[in-house]
Amino acid sequence: MKDWIDKLNSFLKFNEREILTNAGSISQDIAEKLATSEYEKCNKRRQVTGKVSVRAGSVAFFICLLDRGV
Repeated sequence: MKDWIDKLNSFLKFNEREILTNAGSISQDIAEKLATSEYEKCNKRRQVTGKVSVRAGSVAFFICLLDRGV
């Protein structure tokens, strides 16, 4: 898991994004709703264009959710 954290941090630094140092303050319920909303938007774009386009922040968010077993 440490390898993934290091890779993600490198990716975020490269894209001049902030690296979070704590778990934040978002509730699991809100996180699930945000994840579902982002997935639905991405899935609609994929269906229309045939391509997947994901922002770096979304990737980090989903990795965080997977990490927590959501």
